[in-house]
Amino acid sequence: MTNDAADNMAAELALGLLEGEERAEALRRQLSDPAFAREVERWRDHFATLFPQVPSEEPPASLEARVLAANDPGPVTSRWWKPAALLATAALAVVSTVMLTSPDPVAPVEQPASPTLVAAFDVVGLDQPKVAIYDPDDARLTMPGPMPIPDGHNAQLWVSVDGETPRPLGTFSAVKGGVAAVAESDLPAGTEMMITFEPVGQPVTEPTGDTVAEGVLTTV
Repeated sequence: MTNDAADNMAAELALGLLEGEERAEALRRQLSDPAFAREVERWRDHFATLFPQVPSEEPPASLEARVLAANDPGPVTSRWWKPAALLATAALAVVSTVMLTSPDPVAPVEQPASPTLVAAFDVVGLDQPKVAIYDPDDARLTMPGPMPIPDGHNAQLWVSVDGETPRPLGTFSAVKGGVAAVAESDLPAGTEMMITFEPVGQPVTEPTGDTVAEGVLTTV
């Protein structure tokens, strides 16, 4: 047996490709030939490096037929095709095992983060502005609190885009660390905002109370 043939046999035995008399011959040689036995172990170690992160999994019954069909060289008498078949078999085994064990073979597409918009509100009676954060994903405007609201009134948020007449959005309510009002999910930078105190229960179509805070959305 030539060195190449012996090397191929060792690789085939390491992969478990041999059957019948070929496998019996390889096992006898592994027991009687230390150099051949070392070659089998070398191939086993080599193929083991292909599977360090793949857990054990029972392949489907149809896998063997698919492997044999993929590696069928046609009617040949020589074994020159075996090295290529070994590589194809190893690659197919890796792919098949990953497909069996991966819960979701499609990698998630990372979505770009929405820009952060803030509004520095000039609040009546305060020397420093209050910076509110607008979250377009939650359609919410959050401002550090507390906000002193007169009895019988709501703190109403108004917005004006491109100089349009101010329209009402949500009213502010207490949240952890401040107050928040429902806004909209598509307010652009440059949106003018204002807050007024409006009587509870009164339909809100336009501001009736004094403006207690004003600010403009800005991208940061």
